[in-house]
Amino acid sequence: MKKDKDIILSNCDREPIHLINHIQPFGTLLVLDKESLKVIQCAKNASEYLAFMESFIGKKISFLIGKELEQSIANFNLGSKNRLEFSGKVNATQFSFVAYKTKQGILLEVERFTISDPIELQDQLTTITEALGSSDSALEACQNAANIVSKIFNYDRVLVYRFNKDWNGEVIAECKQKNQTSWLGLHYPATDIPQPARALFLKQKIRIIADVDYQPIAITPQLNPTDQKIVDLSNSELRGVSPVHLQYLKNMGVNASLTTSIIIEGKLWGLITCHHSAPKSINRTQRQLCSILVEIFTNKINSLNYKAAIKANQERSKIVEQLKFQIDQEKDWSNAFLSQADNLLDLFNAQALIILQKNRTQIIGEKINKDFQIRISQFLKHQKSGRIVSSKLSLDYPKYFTAADSWAGLLSLNLNGEQNNTIVWLRKEKIQQVNWGGKPKKPEKIIDGIAYLNPRTSFAKWSKQVKGHSEEWSEENLKSIKIIKELLQNHLLQQQQNKIRTLNKRLKQNNKDLKAFSYSVSHDLRSPLRGIEGFTNMLLEKPKIDASTKQIGNKILHSVDSMNNLIDGILKLATLNLKEIKGQNIKVRDLVLGYLEEINFSNQEGIRIQIEEEIPDLTGDFILIKQVFTNLIDNALKYTQHKKDAKIVIGYSPQKNAYFVKDNGIGIHPSAQKKIFKLFQRSSAALKNFEGEGIGLALVKKIVKKHNGKIFIDSELDKYSIFYIQLPS
Repeated sequence: MKKDKDIILSNCDREPIHLINHIQPFGTLLVLDKESLKVIQCAKNASEYLAFMESFIGKKISFLIGKELEQSIANFNLGSKNRLEFSGKVNATQFSFVAYKTKQGILLEVERFTISDPIELQDQLTTITEALGSSDSALEACQNAANIVSKIFNYDRVLVYRFNKDWNGEVIAECKQKNQTSWLGLHYPATDIPQPARALFLKQKIRIIADVDYQPIAITPQLNPTDQKIVDLSNSELRGVSPVHLQYLKNMGVNASLTTSIIIEGKLWGLITCHHSAPKSINRTQRQLCSILVEIFTNKINSLNYKAAIKANQERSKIVEQLKFQIDQEKDWSNAFLSQADNLLDLFNAQALIILQKNRTQIIGEKINKDFQIRISQFLKHQKSGRIVSSKLSLDYPKYFTAADSWAGLLSLNLNGEQNNTIVWLRKEKIQQVNWGGKPKKPEKIIDGIAYLNPRTSFAKWSKQVKGHSEEWSEENLKSIKIIKELLQNHLLQQQQNKIRTLNKRLKQNNKDLKAFSYSVSHDLRSPLRGIEGFTNMLLEKPKIDASTKQIGNKILHSVDSMNNLIDGILKLATLNLKEIKGQNIKVRDLVLGYLEEINFSNQEGIRIQIEEEIPDLTGDFILIKQVFTNLIDNALKYTQHKKDAKIVIGYSPQKNAYFVKDNGIGIHPSAQKKIFKLFQRSSAALKNFEGEGIGLALVKKIVKKHNGKIFIDSELDKYSIFYIQLPS
């Protein structure tokens, strides 16, 4: 069987330390029902601690603190605050109380009240404010905080401990006894303060362990009556301690500790940790003073960070303004980067800069060997992200980079989603000697094939050389790259807009030229046709003309008509793009009936036309839409004229969401169905037996496309053809 102090290795980051179900003995705990304010749970030492011989369970809290304070708790329960502090006498002894609201009830912590000298408290606050206020850097503020905490609270060792992005920590300030070994600069792995502990430090900012050998005080009953679960002690200062952590402290030679959270911008930045070689507790007033100290310290760090950010922003703005000026002067933005090379390297504290464009690669700064250039290029080809950040290339991307590379840090910016227009900042490998407070890997033991985690026993300095890493890219670096990206994208957008304006000018001129050309074609081609037509008619009007000459004359007139139709079709196609769509509601059924009336069609001509009753209206350009239907109807009439029982149907298909013109004429071979919408293309059957120019369907498709619609065909040779027109609502 495993001991209680053992934790399964894989579950270490999920140990429920807030559900410890016991408290430390320097106070007591009551859990109240929210509605009745009756005691539903309590620590087993409650009666003894408060000098009551009877059980508290089931009694209203007023029997202990009186009606007036009970009413304060009732008002607190209805209010928005989650913490209430007050003091009062119980059996002639003064106690301090802290109430917390939870889903399981109101937790009421009780400790003996200790009177503090107000003058001494004022002096201590003055010392804290003056010492921290005079700090010129974050490190100086940390050291001043450690010194003040040591002076006021008299712990043997005070550490300021800062987390990195991987939650490993480093001691960055220390105040200790002369006979103690310094821990300044030592690193500790994230497993020393696992995720559940870090989460609790965000909720409860101060944590005291008065004696690592304390006797746990159990909570009774074991399960909370509200939800039949162990009571959540996340906000409790009396909360018991994980056996693993107790053993960890014992292994360090620590008998008591005090820890406070340093929270910057809502994130756990670090801790101030106090260690003592003998049991030690500080009262609630002193703990509040410690919280005030940390609050002042946090404000100081925020202030220093803000000043540093302002300074960095000013330096960045100066470089960006110079870069913007250069970009505005250059057609190619990369030339501006070359002129600002030193500034851009300094801004990112990089040793090299690569600019990758379509037909060239430019390198600024230290030399990069050809092999590494090739691998950088291959690596970027396979990256989808517009920004890549790495300070350990060989570890993050071992497929492309190796530990032997001298370059370890990369920050890249892609401007358009392709490898073209990519900027890469590079940093050299920075070999570091990292000193750990003991070997980072916690020892484990194997029981029945399961690895259990034990607190490590050695905290002696353990050094390790770290290779393959560069200096970390900072938040300021990431802000800088975002600003440069916006600057360059705005520049590229401006270039595109200028190109579009130039193209628009050319297009307008081309449209003018096309109108002139159309007029010229119409005039210059039709003039000789009118002459041919006129002379032919004069010839045919002569009284004595033989049959052969008359036949030739009629063929000439027919050819003139065909040529005129061809010119009309070409002009319609050529000028269609110039025509603006004039959207209006079109009653399709009325449009079709009107056209049949125009051509004087009747079903007595051997072809029957059926127009469905329910054809929905559409929105479009009336003249163009009429052209679509008239062309399709004309084709249907043409290709059914020799068919017995010829029939044409015009309607709407809800299944296909399309208007249609259907006929039972000659049909279209599958091989011809794709090409009939192209200019001058006709099916072989149509070419053999019917006249036409091969323009009508090309015009229809172009009109439908101009309306953002689609046209498609369903046909079987010698049986039927259906032309479907889909138009947006």
